[in-house]
Amino acid sequence: MKSIATSLMFVGEQAGKAEEAIKFYASLFPGSEILDIQRYQAGENEPEGSTKMARFTINGTEFLALDSHLDHQFTFTPSMSLYVECESTSEIEKAFHALAEGGRRANALG
Repeated sequence: MKSIATSLMFVGEQAGKAEEAIKFYASLFPGSEILDIQRYQAGENEPEGSTKMARFTINGTEFLALDSHLDHQFTFTPSMSLYVECESTSEIEKAFHALAEGGRRANALG
């Protein structure tokens, strides 16, 4: 086996928001970066410019993200959780408030 990575699939109302989400996550957690974003081209099965596959890191751990405008029976991949261990209470509070902003941002971005 070469590797295993957590993949986030943005579907339903979230389809088309993968890039926005990974930019938000990378800005929120230190030591994070966007490594690569591949986009759908004209004539492919998804809207042109949406995220075909993105690779990004959060504190050195690699993740994948993609948009899917296909009809799914769920609104976001329902079987994934992230456990984030923070250095301080203020770091926890900053992440919590950013992710829970208005009770909508975390849901809209996964």
